[in-house]
Amino acid sequence: MNHRNEIIEKLSYHQYEPISFSDFKNSQLNHKSICYKKEILVENKKIEYFLIFPNSALLEFPKIYITEKQLLLLQQAFPHITQPIPHLQKRQISYLDNQLYYVCYFMENSQIIPRNDLGKFILTIEQYLMNFFVKFLDKDQYIQEYLEDFLGVVIVLSDLTNDKNNSWYIIKNEDKYNFLELKNKNDIFYLQANDQNNPNFSELFKNGKVTVQSFLDFIQKWDGSAYKKLEEHLNHINKKHKKEPVNILINWKNKLMGASFEWNDCQHKVLKKFLDKQYLTQKVVFYTVNLIDFKASILRNLPSKSQNGLLGKKVFQVGLGAVGGYIADSLIKIGAGIDDELTIIDNDIFSVDNVGRHLLGMEYIGKSKSQAFKEYAKKQTFNQLKKLNTNFDNVSNYNFQYFVDNPMDLIVDTTGNIEVQEYLNELVQQIPLESRPNLLHLWIFGNGECVQGFWHDAKLQDHQGGCIQCLGTSANGLFESTLPIRNLDKEQRFGVCSAFTPYAVSGGMMASSLGINMILEWLETGMVKNNYQTRYNSEYQNEKINDMLIMANVNCPYCGEKYAKSI
Repeated sequence: MNHRNEIIEKLSYHQYEPISFSDFKNSQLNHKSICYKKEILVENKKIEYFLIFPNSALLEFPKIYITEKQLLLLQQAFPHITQPIPHLQKRQISYLDNQLYYVCYFMENSQIIPRNDLGKFILTIEQYLMNFFVKFLDKDQYIQEYLEDFLGVVIVLSDLTNDKNNSWYIIKNEDKYNFLELKNKNDIFYLQANDQNNPNFSELFKNGKVTVQSFLDFIQKWDGSAYKKLEEHLNHINKKHKKEPVNILINWKNKLMGASFEWNDCQHKVLKKFLDKQYLTQKVVFYTVNLIDFKASILRNLPSKSQNGLLGKKVFQVGLGAVGGYIADSLIKIGAGIDDELTIIDNDIFSVDNVGRHLLGMEYIGKSKSQAFKEYAKKQTFNQLKKLNTNFDNVSNYNFQYFVDNPMDLIVDTTGNIEVQEYLNELVQQIPLESRPNLLHLWIFGNGECVQGFWHDAKLQDHQGGCIQCLGTSANGLFESTLPIRNLDKEQRFGVCSAFTPYAVSGGMMASSLGINMILEWLETGMVKNNYQTRYNSEYQNEKINDMLIMANVNCPYCGEKYAKSI
C-alpha cells in the first residue's frame, strides 16, 4: 500500500514545509523520497530540522537532520556545545551546499511504527526531538550525556575523523588483541582507562580536528597512569609496517574505542626528539570497535533461567551425520566446548551424498566428518573454541571405564542407530550412580514423518525407571504404545534405520532443535519433565502421540525389576 498522500497530508497538517530531494547532494534520495522541514522552539530558540522519508512504505523511521549553519548558530548561543556532540553525526550529505548532521534517535531500534496512525507517529517523533534539544542546550545534561553514552560519542568521533567510516574488527585471544584482518596493520596497543575517572571530550577538538597532541593531553587528563603507559609505548615503539599508523585500543568500563595516528619510530635520540614534535601535529582517526568474543555472543542469547548454558559442562557426542552436524553446531552455541570439554566421535567420511542434508558443505568432501567439523567450528568461532575434541573413532572403543575416568555431564547420541542406543544405555548403566551422566538420544523416525528425542535422567531412572529400552529393543522394535506412527509392520517399528532413507534437510534441523530445547529444559529446571518427545513435520496429518513421561517397562532388561516393584 502506498502511503505517500497520507504522509504528505499529515505533514502539512502539522505545519511542515516541503523541500525538493534535488537540492540534496551525495544522498540516495530520489523522486520516491518525501522531504520536509520544520522549526521547533526550544529555550526561546528556533531550531530548523529536516524530516526525510526515503519512501512511502513506512517500514523505517524517517531520517532527521540539521544543517551545519543551524549548528553554528546554536554553538554561538550555547558555548558548551562542542565536538564531539552526542547523538549528532556528521554526514557527507549536503542541502544547498550546507553540510548536514544526522540526529541519531533511539526510537529507530526500540519503537514500532504506527503505520495506521501517522498523526501519532509524527507527534512521537516531535516529542523525542523536543527532549533531545532540551538536553542539547542544557550544559549539565549535555555533559552528563558524555558519561551515559560513551559508545555514542565514539560513533560521533569516528564520523568526524574517519572519512572512510571504517570500524575495527578485533579478536581477543587470552590477553592479546588482534585485528581480524592483519594485512598491513601494526599491532594493537591496549590501554585500560580507570573506570573511576570520567573522560572529558570537550577539549579534544582544536580547530576542527584532533591532533596527536590534543589526544595525548586528553588521555593525560583522563587517566595519568594510562598516559604514562602510552608515553612509554610511543617512546620505544618499533613499527612492523613503517608507513602505517600506530593503533591504540582504549577500554573504559568494558566499552572500547579505537584511535590511530602517524608516529615516529626512529630510535636516534636527537632525531627522534625532533621528529616527535613534528608528529604531534598529525591528525588522529577514531574508530568504533567490534570485539569478536564468541563466549560473550553465546551468553547474550541464552535464556535467563539457563544463563550459563553448557559452560562448565562436559559433553560427549556420538555421531556427526544429518542430525549430529546440526546438534554439534547448536551445542557450541549454547556454551559447549568453550570452558569445558566437548568431545565428538564419528567414524565416517564426508561424501558428496551427504551434502544435501548436512550442516557441512562441498569444501569438506573427502575429509573425515570429525576433522571436517572441527575445521568448520574453528572457523565459525574465530579459533576461540579451545575445548573441542573430535575423534575419528567408533563408539565400541569406549567402555564404561572411559567415562569413569573421564566423567561427563551429558552424552548425546545422534547416530539414529538402535544398536548404538542400546550399547550406550548398557554402558551408562555400569557407571556408578554418583558419576553417571544424563543421556540424550535423538533420531529421525521412518522417512522423516517426525523426529524424536529420549532423555535418560540418571538419577530418576535409578528411582523410577525410564531408559531407551523401555521404548523397545533391537530384537522387537518400539512397543505399540510408544510408536509415533500407528499400525506399522514389525520391521518398521525400529524407527531409526542404518540404511539410507530419504528425508529432507529439515529432519536433521528439527531433531537438533528438539534436542537443544530438551537440554535447555534440563539446564533451567534440573530435569526434563516428559523424557520422550516427538515433533511431527507439517505434512503428517494422521494420528499422533503426545510428549510423555516413560517410566519402567516390564520388558526392559534394566528397568523391568523397578516395574515389578511398582505394581
